[in-house]
Amino acid sequence: MSREFVARILEPTHQRLQHIEINNLMQWSDADPPLPPFDSLQDLETHLTKVALVQVLPRTRLMAGALDPLIDCCSNLTSLRITTIGQYEGFTAHQNSRDDRMYESWARLLNSVRSHLRKFSFEQGVDRLKFERQAQQTTSRTSRSFINKMRPMDQLFVDWLLPVLLEAKWPEMRRMEIRGVGRCTKTYYHMWRPPVAQDMSEEDAIYDLSRRFGVGDWEVKVTRIAFTSRAKEKLKSLIGEASLILDEESEHDYEDLVCEDIGLIK
Repeated sequence: MSREFVARILEPTHQRLQHIEINNLMQWSDADPPLPPFDSLQDLETHLTKVALVQVLPRTRLMAGALDPLIDCCSNLTSLRITTIGQYEGFTAHQNSRDDRMYESWARLLNSVRSHLRKFSFEQGVDRLKFERQAQQTTSRTSRSFINKMRPMDQLFVDWLLPVLLEAKWPEMRRMEIRGVGRCTKTYYHMWRPPVAQDMSEEDAIYDLSRRFGVGDWEVKVTRIAFTSRAKEKLKSLIGEASLILDEESEHDYEDLVCEDIGLIK
């Protein structure tokens, strides 16, 4: 799907929009140079027939900034639902600038409709088939990286969306759902001595300590929960009597399309 197609649908109607649902919005291939706008598929076909040497750029995955034109323009919006595939592991959060831009855009839109939004639903999830294939290729699901304390998608939620949720009250909120913001388990090793209390003092972290006999060190598995209990309590106080559903698991499966797929020319 192209950014121009999304803009053509959203922009003329933003003042009248009451409900927006974005379901894993992907941006497919763009042409270089960009194609001019067309009023019909027939006009597009005619243009492509005349211009045979159109270059196709690889798709750019998640469509960042697609909702930017709606920020501060949706005075009638009462319901917002966003679902997206997220990165379980493989890179450090903020390493992919497109993902940062995407979560930042959602956060700005969400903040702009705070005064009148009645229902908000957010869900992020992984490609389960891809996740299971990766699990079969490794002996442990715990990450070997000492950089990421959270899954990249959870870190993005915590850095961009959570501050907006906790910034101020939601006066008209009736129901809020947050799904797929979960936990991450890492394995660390302490040489020669067991860890002391100060080594295991992170808020909302779960520690599992075991001695590795024959090796001479201690294995510590640390499970960190992205949506802390303190954040949950504060959010509850900001939405008043509204229903709040927080689920670490996502309800739906997502598909992470292969990066080599050039997709469809617009």
